[in-house]
Formats: sequence, C-alpha cells, structure tokens
Amino acid sequence: MRDVVIAGVGMTAFGKHTSTPYTTLVTDAVRQAFADAGCTAADTQQVYYANTGAGLVQGQESVRGRHAIRGSGLEGVPLINVENACASGSTALNQAWLAVASGQVDLAVAIGAEKLTHPDKSRSFAVMTAALDQTRLDEIRAELAGGSGSVFMGIYARFATWYMDRTGATVEDFARIAVKNHAHGALNPKAQYGGRLTIEEVLSARVISGPLTLPMCAPMSRRRGRRLGHHPRARGALGSVAGAPGGHHHRRRRAGYVRESGARDRAPRLRDGWRRPGRPRRHRMPRRRRTRRTDRR
Repeated sequence: MRDVVIAGVGMTAFGKHTSTPYTTLVTDAVRQAFADAGCTAADTQQVYYANTGAGLVQGQESVRGRHAIRGSGLEGVPLINVENACASGSTALNQAWLAVASGQVDLAVAIGAEKLTHPDKSRSFAVMTAALDQTRLDEIRAELAGGSGSVFMGIYARFATWYMDRTGATVEDFARIAVKNHAHGALNPKAQYGGRLTIEEVLSARVISGPLTLPMCAPMSRRRGRRLGHHPRARGALGSVAGAPGGHHHRRRRAGYVRESGARDRAPRLRDGWRRPGRPRRHRMPRRRRTRRTDRR
C-alpha cells in the first residue's frame, strides 16, 4: 500500500438551504477543495459521491452523484455512488483512500452531500425509517411505544438508557457532552447554530425521547463536504501539491497523511439487547524506513 495524503478540503455551511440545489452546494465545496489543494478538476481520476436521502426527499435515484457534480468541472470523471447510512461520507473517503493506496489512481475525490429538510416533514422522517428493517417495523415500533414519534430518536434514547444502566452515567453527563459539542460549534464559522449552552439550559430544554433533550439531538441540516486524497509522489501538479521533490509543495504545507482507514459493524438490536461489536478491520500503512539514497551511474 502507498502513502496517501489529504491534499485539500472544502465544505459549505451547515444549514437549511431550502432554495439551493445540490449542484450549487457541490460546486462550492469542490472549488474550495481544489483551491486548498492547489490543483484542478482536470487532475481528478476518480470520484466517490456519498448521499443517502435524495431518493426519498427529492426523488433523485440511481445516478445521484452524476447529476450533483454538474457544473463542478468533474463531469466525465469516473464516479461511484456510495450509500451507507450515517457512514456514507466516511465510506466514500475510505474508498478514495483505498483507490490511491492500492495504486489504482493518483488522485481521488470523496464528496458527501445531504439535504434532509423538505416542506413535507414526512419525507425527512421517511429517510430515517427507511434505514430500519422494513420487515420488523411493527415490532420495532412496539418496542419503542411511548416515544416521541420519531423512531430513530426512540432508538437513540434506548441506547442511552442501556448505557446509563451499564455504566452508571447520568443525564447530566449527556448534558455535559452537549455543552462541549456546542462549544466546538461556536468556534466553527460554518456551524449551523454556533452558540454556547450551559448544563442547566440543556437539561431544561424540551424532552425529545427518554433522557434526551433537544440540544442533545442533531438537527436537520444541509451540507456539502469534499476531500482530495492523493499519492504524495503522484505525477504532475499532484506531486507539487504534496511536496514531491522539485515541486511547489509549499503551496500545501498542511497536507496530512492518512495513517489508516477501516470499517466496523455495530448494528443495533432492540429486543436482543446491545450486541458487542467485533474488532474493526483496519488497513495499516507499513512503517517507513529511512534509507540512504545513492546515485548510480
């Protein structure tokens, strides 16, 4: 496996961009990422596009990524659509890393986009419900009887309750996590809210399900993010971005190496209780050895 670096990143602000189409969000993030990397769309050899809800919310099925990249400069580049629930974006990045690390390509692009808000809220909730086992919906709803009406929030509340039973954690502990996360958001100019909260404010907020109050739950939003991964000794402008010998690598001094990338299975079970996940399968990069370079003539 070859070394891989994240050469450039770009993202749009979190929010409910009701009148903004996918193409605009994609193009914005794409241009930011290429500007950050110091290369162009013409250097791209593979695109991985992650999306989960466009089929149910906007009615766009089959070739979502191909339509979303229109106008971004990536038209004509081989593209693979990725759908893997909440892990769709990280799965796209994993596949981009693998494509570069294996030597299949020198520059791959991972894109993640989602627009879950819609005037008809039933469409947004349908995306969440569709992720459950459709043959067990009645059973799952019965297990979560008395919840908020959102099946997934009921599941998360059940997980939180199980965690509290096993570890002795309290609702105040969850509130501290929400306070910490909102404090991080206050430092990000692209965060959806960006405000700070106190533990008292979190605990006194409207209860959503079980021990979870409103600030403990993620809101509906729309965002677009993009990462460029490439081999540090790739050809042409790619090598100069990553700092290959003779290139103008100072244009991208903060390029980070991807140490490892892997996946794990943590499928939820309700009636059977919490299932202990197996160890993640990780692909580790080999240790780099220092070698003395000599010129042979």
